Amino acid sequence: MNILKLKWIKYIAFVLFINVSTSALALPKNKYEILNLYYSDASKTVHVGAFFRPCYGRGRLTGRKTQYVTVDSSPCEIIPKPKPPGVPCEFTTNPHCQNLPTPRPYE
Repeated sequence: MNILKLKWIKYIAFVLFINVSTSALALPKNKYEILNLYYSDASKTVHVGAFFRPCYGRGRLTGRKTQYVTVDSSPCEIIPKPKPPGVPCEFTTNPHCQNLPTPRPYE
C-alpha cells in the first residue's frame, strides 16, 4: 500500500511541476510554422495547392498536393502570457497611489 501511495505522490508532484513550470508561457503546439506551395509541374508556374500549419493550430490543405513543392518554414516563438490586471489603486494601501479620487471642495 505504501508503494502505491508513493507512486501517486510522485505523479501528483510531477503534474504540479509541469503545470507551474509552463503556466507563465504560452507554448506553441508546433515547433515550426510551415507553408508548402504545390505546383503542377517542375517549372513551378501553375499553383495547384497549399498547405499551411500555424504554430498554434492544425495544418490545412487547400487544393492538392504534388511532387513539385516549395517549403517555407519559420520557428515558432514562445510568447509570455499576459499578467492579469492588478487590484485598483484605491483598494490598496500603497502610499504612491496617484489615481485616487479626491473629495470635491464643497463636500
